[in-house]
Amino acid sequence: MPTLKENLNTDYWGAFAHLLPKSLAKPVLVYVESEADIAFWRNILHIYENSSIRFEIQLPSNTSFSKGKQKALDSGKAIFEHLTIDNLGAYLVVCIDSDYDFLLEKYSEKAQQIHENKYIFQTYTYSTENLKCYAESLHAICVTTTLNDSPKIDFPALLKHFSAIIYELFLWNLYFYSKKEEAHFAMSDFCNTIKILAQPKPDDYVKEVAKALERIENKVK
Repeated sequence: MPTLKENLNTDYWGAFAHLLPKSLAKPVLVYVESEADIAFWRNILHIYENSSIRFEIQLPSNTSFSKGKQKALDSGKAIFEHLTIDNLGAYLVVCIDSDYDFLLEKYSEKAQQIHENKYIFQTYTYSTENLKCYAESLHAICVTTTLNDSPKIDFPALLKHFSAIIYELFLWNLYFYSKKEEAHFAMSDFCNTIKILAQPKPDDYVKEVAKALERIENKVK
């Protein structure tokens, strides 16, 4: 027998919205993965709010979202506890990290269901962290942290070089995920291989970072 929670779908929230005074903007419930994602998606969605619509961004439950998303990929239905793809609509949407789903959409029926659903918004990159912390933003983060605007490292050049070194290994990892054989070369293996472990001294950044990249290149090969 369905519970009340299982009926908290877009039709329920739509009916609730239409009970509000006409002068108020209609609320659209937005479920996100974690507390940290609330501010991230607020920054994106707020520009689409107007006198007719507003977004209420929150966590769906106390249950770990990572488990909920795994259920989505496993079953093609459950995204969160008590929430299925069919529950979504104009008054209930979901915002998630893409992980590898966007890249592997053609290789996974479940990921394709998520990708094609217009009420599920996913990051173009692997996760929100990629959008918060990309090459061109790193200097500003360093300035905020150190209160020093003197650049020590050319982050865009560094990340471009780093990406070129690890690219084929990234494809190797992606290949195994597409074949559902990730145990052969898991993401943890990939990450452990490409870690930059050097801690250069302040007066020797360029030299030490170059050595670290050379070590990573050897490991990748």
